[in-house]
Amino acid sequence: MSNSPKYDLTEFINACSDERNVVVPVSVLNDAQKLFNLRSKKQLLDAIHTKDVHITDFVNCKELEKNNFKDKSGNVIPVLVDAYYFCYTGDDGYLAFHIIPIPPNKWRLKSFHEQQKDAVTLLGDCLTPNQIESLKRIGNKGN
Repeated sequence: MSNSPKYDLTEFINACSDERNVVVPVSVLNDAQKLFNLRSKKQLLDAIHTKDVHITDFVNCKELEKNNFKDKSGNVIPVLVDAYYFCYTGDDGYLAFHIIPIPPNKWRLKSFHEQQKDAVTLLGDCLTPNQIESLKRIGNKGN
């Protein structure tokens, strides 16, 4: 995980001007429709491109989990994913994207959903689930 972005955010935003430049998985589009009323790929990408989706803070850059991208020899191609928080119509959200490492090297919007109430922080990324639960119990004793 890195404390600085891998990709130029402006390049990603500009790529959203043409839906042929960005792959949006069905699950991501479903979240955008259900949670933010963005009903099509074009509507979602237009909202990002016109900055109606106001991207506020860089969260992290980390390796893609469940990475199925392989080179001709069958070796996994490392892929980094940048994540950001955003605000859209008064609601806070989280988006993540990367460049697909095989030609034609399009952008991929990996996530577009509500910001989690217990947002994973850099510290949280370093802790096991049991450690996080222990900290929650300690915090709740003071209430």
